[in-house]
Amino acid sequence: MSNEILKFCETSTGTNLLTQAEYLADAQRVIGNQPGIARDKFVNKVLRQSSFISKVFADYLIQQTGGTVLDDANDAVLLEKITSTFATGLPIASIVDMTIPQIPTGFLKCNGAAISRATYPALFAALVTAQPYTLQTFTVTIATPAVVTKTAHGFTGGERLRLSTTGTLPTGLDNTTDYFVFYVDVNTFRLQTMSNVLAKTFVNTSSSQSGTHSYIRSLWGLGDGSTTFSVPDLRGVFRRSWDDGRGIDPSRAIASLQLDMVGPHEHNVLYRTSGGGGVGNLGAAGGGSYTVDSNPTTQIIGIQTETTPKNYALMPVIKF
Repeated sequence: MSNEILKFCETSTGTNLLTQAEYLADAQRVIGNQPGIARDKFVNKVLRQSSFISKVFADYLIQQTGGTVLDDANDAVLLEKITSTFATGLPIASIVDMTIPQIPTGFLKCNGAAISRATYPALFAALVTAQPYTLQTFTVTIATPAVVTKTAHGFTGGERLRLSTTGTLPTGLDNTTDYFVFYVDVNTFRLQTMSNVLAKTFVNTSSSQSGTHSYIRSLWGLGDGSTTFSVPDLRGVFRRSWDDGRGIDPSRAIASLQLDMVGPHEHNVLYRTSGGGGVGNLGAAGGGSYTVDSNPTTQIIGIQTETTPKNYALMPVIKF
């Protein structure tokens, strides 16, 4: 992040600058400069005050957007930063839940769409360029499943990667798909597409490969890799606060996907022993063989595909 809007005359001790009291009492402060020779102390005071507030305002835009304010005469970019900052007072990339299916001004749906980097430069800066992710080289096996090696990769699982190469990636990998990390150990991991994640499978590789392969991490996706990037896709999923070292949901990377799970628990079912008519808890001591009653008086029937709490459906939007 940088600010190219600088204060003028910021180190003056007053020898070439009107004091605040002098400036307040100066007649030309009210009526403006009059024809004749401009007074350096007066002009310096005017420029100092205007540049001071401009610099602080630019610092605020940077703080809110996570980007930069450049002295490049690009009105559109600066206007977009100002508009997005003051539309709601929320920082760029803030996510808000809407109680009606309506997108407010200054927001986009969190639907995983690829959007233009040029049209939304402040959001692109916040989600992509402001993150400390750099290109990293790796090697990958030709195998089922493929195993990626990167010494001390630092991943915990669920991180999103985009691949590139100076040569050719093996069949099964490409440079346009977002891949997710499946942690194996501190130096190796497997790759999954979103389809693999949902199916609990992994990417397989075949054929040959050449050149030096690299990956770069992104929080939500790099779109086409050059002109677009992706907004978060929060459709149909719950959001969970990042653990950030607390230990309740440990070793999670921010923006990583976690699939639904059911914790350890027990069920009591009715059974009938093959040699008698007794009914009891399955697995109870006493020997003999057991068969589950084909017509128990109580049954547990799964009728849904998820285990979910009571909830309301809201529409998440992200500020640009």
